[in-house]
Amino acid sequence: MRTTILAVVLLALLSSLATGQNHNTGWFVPGYKHLHHATMSGTVTSIAFGTSYCYAGIMNWDNKTALAFDYSTASIMKVDPNSLTVLGTFFTDPSLTSSSSVYDMDFDSNGDLFFGCSYTSPGRGVYKIGHNTLALTTVISASSSTMPFYYSENLSIDIDSGELLIADDNSSTNDMVYLLNRDGSTHTSLGNYFNFRYGTYKHILTGDIYSGTCCGSSLSTGRSILWLQGGSGTATTFLNHPVLRGGYAPCPDRASAAAQQLVTPSWRTTSTTGSDGIWKVNLASKTATKLATISTGNTLKAVPVWGRNLQSVNTGTGTWDLRLSFPTLKNQGFVVAVGMSGVRPYITLPDKRNIPLTFDTLAMLSLTTGLAPFITGNIGTLDGNGEAVVKIDVSSIGKVLNGFVIHFCGAVLDPAAPLGLAVIADPKALVIEGM
Repeated sequence: MRTTILAVVLLALLSSLATGQNHNTGWFVPGYKHLHHATMSGTVTSIAFGTSYCYAGIMNWDNKTALAFDYSTASIMKVDPNSLTVLGTFFTDPSLTSSSSVYDMDFDSNGDLFFGCSYTSPGRGVYKIGHNTLALTTVISASSSTMPFYYSENLSIDIDSGELLIADDNSSTNDMVYLLNRDGSTHTSLGNYFNFRYGTYKHILTGDIYSGTCCGSSLSTGRSILWLQGGSGTATTFLNHPVLRGGYAPCPDRASAAAQQLVTPSWRTTSTTGSDGIWKVNLASKTATKLATISTGNTLKAVPVWGRNLQSVNTGTGTWDLRLSFPTLKNQGFVVAVGMSGVRPYITLPDKRNIPLTFDTLAMLSLTTGLAPFITGNIGTLDGNGEAVVKIDVSSIGKVLNGFVIHFCGAVLDPAAPLGLAVIADPKALVIEGM
């Protein structure tokens, strides 16, 4: 079986078919009083949420429900991607009130949910909701002398380190982006001259950081998307667009896609015809194309439906489950490669798709002789729900592994698909800790 998997990978490297591979199951987009669902064909279904803004949309750790923060009830709610109905409350806490603003959130490699808050309750800072306990704890708050930022309206997991990318929306002309340890102990400034609003993301293939601007941007008219090229230290304008103003939270599309794109909502203004909705921006040509029109209020962060194909969850000291979820690809073969050298340099296939993982010795062993007993189940078949679990157990190695970061990249196999690869998932970083 492992010889067959290696042959598939080698065939992919040598073949010359052509295809694209963007997220093709639609997008969830939070907005005023609604969580919107936009299909790839542009059809929009708006799911009613409370009486105020809906923030911080994300797919749940198990990829079965979507989550979004309801400002009016101060609760993180669950939404069924199939029926497009609100299922109930995922999390609420007495410290959250209707003045809370959970602007952005993401799951780390333990399955814990981190979010940034900008207002009075539970207070400006970064917080964590434990996967097992659903208990709310403070990572870093405004009362801490080490807190580097005033507002934390932007939060995502850094693909390289597995730690937190945090952006400060305070000055509106020279905001900073930081790398923050998940325990709140250490922060590093990565760059300035942003004008942040509701979402900042690192592009997996390049390591560049993209951010939108607020409300058409106070820096200059139409300054829609800013970017921080790796190591540059100062953000520059990536895109000036006459209609796509205030491009909130530009989210990179799937890293394996042949044509790399950002998906970004737009600040809706009555003075800019056609600005309302979400757009796709081609990174090579910088061409912006409207994906869907959403006219019921300002739209915030776009999240791919069923896009959390890989998610690790801590199950004990030195043990994790890596959960695979491909709801549209049931009973198909899969393979997960494991590497310790990061996601760059990555492999570009002859059909222009990408395998976002550096194929080091560990990665090759994971596809050939295997990594048992430390990693098991990384080659197999998805079940009838399109799911599988890879077991990670490095408990016998001990504390020497603390701090190591390993990366996982998975693919679903299909002999009828180009190169035999139906889908190549975005990679995930796992930080080994707690040993």
